[in-house]
Amino acid sequence: MPHWRDVVINALLFQGLWFAAILSGWQWALLPLGLMLVHVIVISERPWQVLAPLIPAFLLGGFMDAMLHGFGVFAFEARQLEMQIAGLPLFLAIIWLGFLLTLPVSLKRFVTKPRWFVLMCALLAPLSYRAGAALGAVQLSEHWLWYLVPLWAFFGWYLSYQQGVVRFEKDLTRRCLADFSRGAGKYPD
Repeated sequence: MPHWRDVVINALLFQGLWFAAILSGWQWALLPLGLMLVHVIVISERPWQVLAPLIPAFLLGGFMDAMLHGFGVFAFEARQLEMQIAGLPLFLAIIWLGFLLTLPVSLKRFVTKPRWFVLMCALLAPLSYRAGAALGAVQLSEHWLWYLVPLWAFFGWYLSYQQGVVRFEKDLTRRCLADFSRGAGKYPD
C-alpha cells in the first residue's frame, strides 16, 4: 500500500486537476496532471506496470463519455468542443487521466475491494457529473443522471477486476522467478 503522505498528495493533486479543468479549462489542468504523473512514476517501483493497465481503462472511459455525449446525455459549450480527442472534450480527457492516476495511489485501498469500489463509482461518479453541471462545465439533464449509475457500476467493476488481474500477474511472476532461481526449473501450476 502507498504511504499515507503519497495518498494525500495524489488525492489533493486530483482535486486541483478537477477544479482547474472544470473552472478554468484544460490548459490549467495540465499542471496538476503532470505533477500527478511524475508523482506516480517516482513512488512506483515499476512505473510501466502501474501505468500500462491505465491505457485501456482510459480508452474505455473516454469512449463511454464520448458515446454519452453523442447520445445527448450531456452537452458542452462550443468553446469546450474546440479541443477534442475522438469526440471527447480535452478538459474531460484530462479529468479521465487524472482519475485513473488515482487508482494505484489514493484509491488503491478501495479498488482492491470490488464491492465497495463498485458502490463508490456508481454513487460518486454521477455526483461528479452533477457537480460539473452545477459549475457550468456540462449541461446534464437530471433524468439522465440515473442512467449513469449502472454504467459507472460496470466501469467500477471493470477497474477493480483490471487492477486485481494486474496484482495477480505480478504475484505469479514473482513466484515463478523465485522458484526458478531456487533451481526448481519449472513454473508453478
